[in-house]
Amino acid sequence: MDRWRNHHVVQRGNQYPKKLILAAAACTENSEDDDEERTPPPPELRLAWQVEQWGKEAVLGDGAVSANLLARMTAARNVYNAFVSFRAGSDRLADWARANPVYSQIVTNIRRMRQQAND
Repeated sequence: MDRWRNHHVVQRGNQYPKKLILAAAACTENSEDDDEERTPPPPELRLAWQVEQWGKEAVLGDGAVSANLLARMTAARNVYNAFVSFRAGSDRLADWARANPVYSQIVTNIRRMRQQAND
């Protein structure tokens, strides 16, 4: 009998906190030309980049990585990638949105989140 058939994942806490999402988006808006202080990427995004470049074992070791950390790293990287893509395609926004519907939805949701936070 398959012992994993009835296995359920237990959610612990918010894997995608608003602060992480907004920080990942904010660091994409750093401009090379700005004299203002640059917004640093959140730690989860830095970890995602390091794992992508060097591999999981080199960055996090041989042990298991929590599902929560993996989800947070993935969310931060997806938000970052969506905003980088948005900035690159912003001169033809309608075409970009059609070509990148998932990224478009991410950008739209985060812009809405920012607007709600400012209201």
